[in-house]
Amino acid sequence: MMVAQSDSRQPCTILLPLFNGANFLGRSIDNLCKITSPQDEILIINDGSTDITKHEIEALCKLDTRIIVHCCQHRGLVETLNFGIQNASHEFIARADIDDTYDYKRISAQVQYLANHPEISAVFSDYKMVNLSGRNLGLFPSAISPELTAFSLINSQRTAHPSVMYRKSAVIAAGSYLAEDFPAEDLALWIRLVDKGKIASLPEILLNYTLHSASITQSKQGLMRTKSLDLRKVFALRPENLVTLNKTQDLLVQYKKFPRRNLRVLFFLEDLITFNRFTKGQHQKRVATIFAQQLLSRNVFLLLPALYVLLMKLKRKLN
Repeated sequence: MMVAQSDSRQPCTILLPLFNGANFLGRSIDNLCKITSPQDEILIINDGSTDITKHEIEALCKLDTRIIVHCCQHRGLVETLNFGIQNASHEFIARADIDDTYDYKRISAQVQYLANHPEISAVFSDYKMVNLSGRNLGLFPSAISPELTAFSLINSQRTAHPSVMYRKSAVIAAGSYLAEDFPAEDLALWIRLVDKGKIASLPEILLNYTLHSASITQSKQGLMRTKSLDLRKVFALRPENLVTLNKTQDLLVQYKKFPRRNLRVLFFLEDLITFNRFTKGQHQKRVATIFAQQLLSRNVFLLLPALYVLLMKLKRKLN
């Protein structure tokens, strides 16, 4: 098994909750060992899995000295994550899911970012949705700046849970994960982190998010949609979102130096449409002005098909 080269950066805990993920275990551990350095730890919290034997768990610990496994009775994702946070050895914690894989730069890039930006509580990244065979199902570009990353919570699709690295102290100060928020416990935590500080994201594809029928995202889709919608509606009414609207032009100019600029703007326009809907059109004039400014500053013939798809997507959400 290849191990990442040692470096002088701050160490990190990779927090991996595990419940009946035997089919993905080998691939996941191999990937995590490749992207981490000797000073990191891979903290696996086995939440009472029934498809993994005690022998397999013991073999995991012998596989690599960085792997630490805690075996618990089945308590669910929220309690499992909170237990992992409390037992993490390091201040920087990278969330990982058993069925996803990560770019080799993921840990080093996010650690460096948090080390250089002490005001940031959590950092996300661009990510790809893939199926079980690895086929690309679509790219989700992150919002990058703290202001636009916070604003993107209105749609909650660019702050993927398994893409985040956060500060242990900041998460604990925000109350950690709450059982009543499940299965939107991640979005609720991001909102509380915004209450106390800032979140941001990196303009790099660092996560391959695997979509399959057995994942929590798919199996709890209805409840997640309801919980998420309630959280996003309340969040949209916050006054800081109006501040972001008034700074939009300056904020979006920053995208010039990053890849996938037009796609990032397009996703922001989707956030803007949802914001307008949640606020019942109270800021219709300002929203329309931003749309017009963005269309006039780009190739309209390239953007119009994308905007049509965007509007059809939003229409389906309303029905």
